[in-house]
Amino acid sequence: MAWSRVWHITVLGCVFFLAACQGMPSGSTSTEGEATGLMTEQRTLTVAAAASLTESMEAVKASYEAAHPEVNIVYNFDSSGTLRTQLESGADFDVFVSASRAHMDGLNDEGLIATDTIKNMLSNEVVLAVRSDLKGVRHFEDLLHPDVKRIGLGNSDVPVGRYAIDLLNHLGIYDRLQDKVSWGSNAKEITQWVKEGTVDAAVLYHTDANVEDLTVVDTAGSADLTEPIVYPVAVVKTSTQADVAQAFVDYLFESQSRAVFEQFGFTTLDN
Repeated sequence: MAWSRVWHITVLGCVFFLAACQGMPSGSTSTEGEATGLMTEQRTLTVAAAASLTESMEAVKASYEAAHPEVNIVYNFDSSGTLRTQLESGADFDVFVSASRAHMDGLNDEGLIATDTIKNMLSNEVVLAVRSDLKGVRHFEDLLHPDVKRIGLGNSDVPVGRYAIDLLNHLGIYDRLQDKVSWGSNAKEITQWVKEGTVDAAVLYHTDANVEDLTVVDTAGSADLTEPIVYPVAVVKTSTQADVAQAFVDYLFESQSRAVFEQFGFTTLDN
C-alpha cells in the first residue's frame, strides 16, 4: 500500500507540474512551444504566373514574405496556355496571373476562376530584338531580309506568340516568314534564343528584352495589334485558402509592388 500511495502522489505531482508550466508567462520555456505552434500555422500559397513575370514576381515575393512571414509563396512559371491546361487538369493553384485576358476569360467560363476577383494588373509591349551584330534590320518588315535566317516566335497558345502572329499578319508578312521560324514554348525560351544567338531575331516582350539587355530595333504600337497586351490576375475558385490568396492579389496592386513592376518595364493598371 505504501508504494501505491507513493506512486499516486508522484503522478499527481507530475500533473500539477505540467499544469503549472502551461500557465507560465511569456518569456518562460513555454514560449518555445508557442513559437513552434506559430511555425506549424505557416500557409503556403501556390501562384501560377506567366513566364514573362519571373523576375518581377520574385522581387514582389521577397517583399511580401518579409512583411508576412506566416505566408510562403511558391511560384509555377510557364506560358499562360500551359498554366491554363494545368488548371483545367486539376492543378492545385491558389492564384493565376496570365499574360493574356483570353486564357483568364476561358478559365472563368469553365468555372475555374473566382469571377469577382479578376483584375487587369499590367500591360506590356512586343518588340523586335536582334543579335547585336546583325546589321540592316531596323523594322519588323526587315525580318524578310536575307540575313535574317532564323526567327524566334512563341507557339500560338503562348500569348507572346499570338501577339507576334497577330502583328506579323497585320503587316502582311507572316506567311512569307514560315520557313525561318523556330517556335518557342514560352516567352523566356524565345528571349534566351536571342541572347545566345540561336536565332537572328525574335518578337518578344519589351520587359524580357529589358531584363536581358537585348538589342531592340522596333516596337509594336497598340494599333498594330487586335488584342491589347494585358496581364489579368485572379483567385482560383478551388483554392482552399481564398482569404490568403486575395490578400496577396491585393498586395500586387499596392504602391511597393507597382514600383517593382514598373522598374522591370511593365505599365501598371488600376483594373
